[in-house]
Parts: sequence; C-alpha cells; structure tokens
Amino acid sequence: MELNLFNQEIAEVKLTYSHKVKPSNQIKVTSSREIYNHVAPLWKDMDYRESFAILLLSRSMKILGISWISLGGISGCVVDVRLIFQAALKANSSSLVIMHYAE
Repeated sequence: MELNLFNQEIAEVKLTYSHKVKPSNQIKVTSSREIYNHVAPLWKDMDYRESFAILLLSRSMKILGISWISLGGISGCVVDVRLIFQAALKANSSSLVIMHYAE
C-alpha cells in the first residue's frame, strides 16, 4: 500500500488551554516583588516541602496562569523540562517565570 497524506496512520496531537480570567481582567506584573505578592498566597506547603512552579506570561506581561510542575519532599524535587515546555506551549505564553521554593 502506498502511503500518502490521507491514508497515513499518524496520531493527531491537539493542544488545548482554557482560562477562567478574561484577558481584560488579567493581572499585569512589572517586578519580581509583584509576582511574589500574587503567587505567595497560592503556594501551599511553603513551610516544609520543596516545590517548583512556572508563571506563564503574555507579551504584555499579563499573568496567563500558573503551572505547578513538581512537589517534592523535604530535601528535593524533580523537574521534567518537558512539562515546562508543554505548559508554555499550551498557554501560548511569551515569557516564563521559574519559581522554586526550598528552605
């Protein structure tokens, strides 16, 4: 059987991202202090566990969302770079803020 564009058995990949906040209501950040003030209240287990997250930003520095990449133990957390790229691509973000908490 000759393969062409219409009879190949290749899976189609679909990436989706949905947001609950309208673009007009997204928070604009201009400094690391502002980012901390918005993210710190959302950060669970900040007292005793290592964790890693990324903040996804638009070109106009508005927060598209946060993605919790890894929650570790007392002395470490594993980060898979593919999960970072997956979240960034899904959200169509232009910038990332990498956030890691370790006591």
